[in-house]
Amino acid sequence: MIYLWEAMLSEIAQGRDPGDMTYIPPETISPYWEITLPDINGDPRPGEPLELNGYYRYLSVFIFLMGDRARQEHPELARTLFDMFAHIIGWCNLREGLSRAEYEKIFLREYVESGGYGAGHADIFTLLSIAETDALLSALRSMLRSGTFLSAFIRILRRLYPGSGCYLDPEYGRRLLVYLGYKRSAENERKIAFLRDVFVALDIEVVIFWDKHFGIIGVDETMEPGEIMLY
Repeated sequence: MIYLWEAMLSEIAQGRDPGDMTYIPPETISPYWEITLPDINGDPRPGEPLELNGYYRYLSVFIFLMGDRARQEHPELARTLFDMFAHIIGWCNLREGLSRAEYEKIFLREYVESGGYGAGHADIFTLLSIAETDALLSALRSMLRSGTFLSAFIRILRRLYPGSGCYLDPEYGRRLLVYLGYKRSAENERKIAFLRDVFVALDIEVVIFWDKHFGIIGVDETMEPGEIMLY
């Protein structure tokens, strides 16, 4: 690990907020590393300050904060400004290579978290992993751009619940039969409620089958005794 943005990505991958990190100048400056870690192949340790060599890429920004005069005359101010500038530069690094699609997903996430789809769904991302969050935002973006609500619903359903299935009731054309293959829980109910409210049209009824499939004639896997849900 060499760069500031690599340390931030490591924090994100482990489910931690990079904004909680604290950056300090290193006691010994290396010309080969921007980030100083006890183990050069390891990750930042939770709760420990991270040594950042400000001279490595941003000499003009940090030269006055890492000098002896700043440390001796205004040590607290120098530490605070160093940490603040490091956070700003780190977030700029992460956004330098973002495409239009990634920016749109950032705005969509902010919209959801601000209660755009209802206050009850504002914290939906706390229930999802980083990969699941990205998949959900991609499906939401695709739905809004194309208007294909049902295909986006099926795609994200299968991503969040591998092995799930979605069927159109042949007798009632505006009814979806959804088999998840997961046990009913408060967390799963909240996820499904979000998908139903956001991705499914109001005039379509959604019937959820949790860990038991309804029987389908000709499909042996769904006709096992004790594992059939009547419908």
